Amino acid sequence: MLKNKLIFLIIFASLVFFLTGCFTFTSVQLKQIAENKNEKISAIEINGQIIKLELAESVSQQIKGLSGRDFLFPDQGMLFVYSDYQLPGFWMKGMLFPLDIIWLRDNKIVGWEKNIPIATSTNLQIYYPPEPVNYVLEVVAGTVDNLDIKVGEEVVYRVD
Repeated sequence: MLKNKLIFLIIFASLVFFLTGCFTFTSVQLKQIAENKNEKISAIEINGQIIKLELAESVSQQIKGLSGRDFLFPDQGMLFVYSDYQLPGFWMKGMLFPLDIIWLRDNKIVGWEKNIPIATSTNLQIYYPPEPVNYVLEVVAGTVDNLDIKVGEEVVYRVD
C-alpha cells in the first residue's frame, strides 16, 4: 500500500513538473524559440506587392545600411531589425540615390519619410519615426506613393 502511494506521488509530481515546464516553455520562451530558428525574414508584403529584403540586424549592418550602393531595384529593400521598440535616427550619409523610409511597429505601418534626397552637405538631416518602432524599411524613393501606403496598414513578413 505504501509502495503504491509512493509510486502515485512520484508520477503525480513528475506530471506536475512536466506540465509546469510546458506552460513555462510556451508562455515565456516562445519568442526565444522563434528567434533561434534558422528562419529569417526574406520579404515583406505591402498592399499585395512583395519586396525582397536584405536584413540589417547587427549594429555595424545598421550603421552602413544602403550607403555606398549605386541603386536598389523597385522590388528590393533593406529591413532594419531591432530587438525592442526604439526611436532610431536615420540619415543619408554616403547614399547615392534617394529613399523612402517606412516606420513599422510589429506588422503595422506607423509612418514614413518620402523622397529623401541624397545628402549634399556635411550638415545631415536625421529622420526619426513618429513613435517607437522595431522595424524600419528602406526602399527606393517613390515606393510609398506607388504602393499607396497608408498609416495603420498591416504588412506581412515572409520567411525562408
